[in-house]
Amino acid sequence: MLPGFTKLAMLLPREGRTLRAFLWVFAAFGVLLLLTWLYVQAYGQSETFVSWILVGGLGITFYCMLVLWGLVAVRRLVRFRARSPQTRGKVPAGWSLLLWPYRKGDIERIDAAGRLAELMTFTFVLISVVGLALAVVLPH
Repeated sequence: MLPGFTKLAMLLPREGRTLRAFLWVFAAFGVLLLLTWLYVQAYGQSETFVSWILVGGLGITFYCMLVLWGLVAVRRLVRFRARSPQTRGKVPAGWSLLLWPYRKGDIERIDAAGRLAELMTFTFVLISVVGLALAVVLPH
């Protein structure tokens, strides 16, 4: 559908760099958690612009850790498919839900490069961000 989605999905870390990315995000989460704790100790539980930024940062870093964990889980599925002799070389039809935003040529090219898990994980990111946006906008 949109070629930009493929480029965005390729921004997710490659197979050997996922642990390093997770550790960086986990460290950022720890720093934000420490800053939030220090802010609450100094100013109490008040709703200020700074507290909104800190809590929002905690939410975003936790979501990033969830996405990286999902990427590792999807990679295990893709690796299992690649080892199975009857499914080698073709994308299973059940995965079409996770590959709907991408063109067939992009899927085949990325699968040949061994990065199909990134496409599937980025679809999870798209669905969850749209869902969270709707959950925030619709009740108001």
